[in-house]
Amino acid sequence: MKVRVRFSYDALRQVAIAVHARESLSYLFPVFVDGSIAYGVRALVLLRSRDFGSHLYVWFPFLAATGASLWANALHAITLNHGPLAGRSALHLGGSVVGVLAVA
Repeated sequence: MKVRVRFSYDALRQVAIAVHARESLSYLFPVFVDGSIAYGVRALVLLRSRDFGSHLYVWFPFLAATGASLWANALHAITLNHGPLAGRSALHLGGSVVGVLAVA
């Protein structure tokens, strides 16, 4: 689990750098994305007995942050798959396969 978190953190940080965030502040992007997911889970647990509107209000940012995290991990893996280090292994997977495995 610890290694998986490191890969996700690295992927999100590289995406932040790719969208021209300052490198010295790029560590905050994974904190915000994963923190939004964690806060969403907490809020869903706390609001489990509330009405549908409360759930909808919490589900939207939770799903948006989760989608952003999965998308960034897939994008990172697909980009690395087509980079200069792609030929280091005898096994070469297609971009869609690498993207699915990165979010699994």
